[in-house]
Amino acid sequence: MESTLRAAADHGYAVIAVSDAMTGLSDVSHESSTTKIFPRLGTVLTTTETLAALG
Repeated sequence: MESTLRAAADHGYAVIAVSDAMTGLSDVSHESSTTKIFPRLGTVLTTTETLAALG
């Protein structure tokens, strides 16, 4: 997921990572990615937040 988000951000796309629609190898890995890495690449939202933003 991280490499896809990085590539999209590098190409100028507005990136949204839907935190509860993905997983990591462990809970610690998932938490680290969604709180430390992904916010630097774009916006991190839940499914509910994403659907509300689209509606």
